[in-house]
Amino acid sequence: MSMPSVSGKPRSRSLAVPGRTTDQILDILLDNARRHGRGTVEVTLRDVEAALALDATDEGAVLPSARTLFDRGTTTGPGQGIGLPLAAGLAEAAGGRLSLAQAEPTRSTLLLPRES
Repeated sequence: MSMPSVSGKPRSRSLAVPGRTTDQILDILLDNARRHGRGTVEVTLRDVEAALALDATDEGAVLPSARTLFDRGTTTGPGQGIGLPLAAGLAEAAGGRLSLAQAEPTRSTLLLPRES
């Protein structure tokens, strides 16, 4: 898998989500793409009204069920399916949201609230 590319030019404002939390979530998304995805990984940051959206996209596909992707322990193998549930929990605890935006190619989206 090639190195991720990062793009985006969001408006300059503060985020309500602590930087370390965002780093941890991004680490999980990139590790998940490396372990389970295919091809190039792209990280994009874009404005979405009162939030920023961070998209992590690879060239793979989510199999078998996107509905259980964020449920702990639904996969087998190294880590036993705790990464994405952990990332989703971190996002929610910080007022954000992590979701699967697209199953093929795989795109996860992290919504990060802006400070008021």
